[in-house]
Amino acid sequence: LSKESKESVARIFSGTAAVYIEMGNTYFVTYHVRRTGADQLIADLMQRGGFYSGASAGAILAGRTLKTCEWKHWDDPGKGTSWDLTRTPTG
Repeated sequence: LSKESKESVARIFSGTAAVYIEMGNTYFVTYHVRRTGADQLIADLMQRGGFYSGASAGAILAGRTLKTCEWKHWDDPGKGTSWDLTRTPTG
């Protein structure tokens, strides 16, 4: 998703019944899911009875908060980068 636009992600999700998001840096993955609008597309999919699954970061970003990833101190929060979540409206 890091190179995709909102339009191309919407096309990818068109007609989709299930979504799986892989592992990685939780903050980086979450930023790109939000940036591309995939978060809303996933919510819409689930409202229609679709399925969502993820591994590691993909599972964590589906939760209420990202705090689950903080215990291990492995994920770089990207302070000052384009994917720094503190610089986004939803924080």
